[in-house]
Amino acid sequence: MKFFLIVSLIVLSSCTSVSPQLWAPTPHPDFLSNAVYLKSQKKLDQAESEVQSYLQQSKDIHWQGAALLLLGEIQEERGHLAESIETYRKLLNHGAGYETFHVAKSLYKLSWAYEQQNNCPIVIANLTDLQKMLLSGDEFIKRVETPARLANCYYILNQWKQALKLRAEALNNLKNVSEHSVPDVVKWRLYLYLSFVGVPPQIETERRFTEVITFGQKELLRLIEHAPPPFNEIAFTRLLELYEALFKTITTQPKPKTAVEKNETNQLLVKELASLVDLIEVLKAERSPEALKKNNTEIFFMKIQNLEERSRTLVKNLELGLQKEKKRKP
Repeated sequence: MKFFLIVSLIVLSSCTSVSPQLWAPTPHPDFLSNAVYLKSQKKLDQAESEVQSYLQQSKDIHWQGAALLLLGEIQEERGHLAESIETYRKLLNHGAGYETFHVAKSLYKLSWAYEQQNNCPIVIANLTDLQKMLLSGDEFIKRVETPARLANCYYILNQWKQALKLRAEALNNLKNVSEHSVPDVVKWRLYLYLSFVGVPPQIETERRFTEVITFGQKELLRLIEHAPPPFNEIAFTRLLELYEALFKTITTQPKPKTAVEKNETNQLLVKELASLVDLIEVLKAERSPEALKKNNTEIFFMKIQNLEERSRTLVKNLELGLQKEKKRKP
């Protein structure tokens, strides 16, 4: 995957503070209320037409920021990501006369849009600019969510030292943020950014995969259970891939040249496969009782159960072989 360095968007100096609750519904003037209603009714094409008409006719610079933000949200909901990015950028480029809240929320929305494109350099630029604007009203976004999201980007860019530093910062700050001040629709996202999304650029060893799974599987499981699409599917795929990669790494061993080497290899396989089974047992113990239903979580555990059974069967066969070999020895 290639990433291209993009010059950071410059947020004008007049935008120095943000209204509380950046994730809250965007306030709009009365003359955009019909467009907001149409959007809520999923009549997105009509809603977009109304906002476009307002932007073409209105000379009120103050409220054009609200209209552009609404337009970007509608385009994003329609799946027109490129158009929404262009709209959010237009708002930022003419941000001096607009409400600070609209400028900040546009920057926030833009970071999510670029994240969908896996464009980490510009996501980092957006979030760095956003952190400078956020005050006490958005402590969760500023001190927890944003450092965690930045960490994820640095993971992807293989800058692990910076990623781990930011992840630790997010975890530490989380202790000082009241959970009651954060809506559930926002809180689940934290798990996405407190989980490993990749294996660091080191040799793919059994120990490496075990470390990554141990570190990230709890957060990934919470995502599988509670996050909306596509994030639950992403977590599902990622955690399953990690377990399958660990199983493959363990079972793909050089062919022994002697009986002694074969015996030693099989003993190591038994030990490492037993550790894999232990990891799965820990994961199963973390499962939330309310998630015990036919959904992504159920399908995921069916696949994990299959991997556990394969591991247990292989361990059983290896142990039988080791016992027979032991009996043959004088």
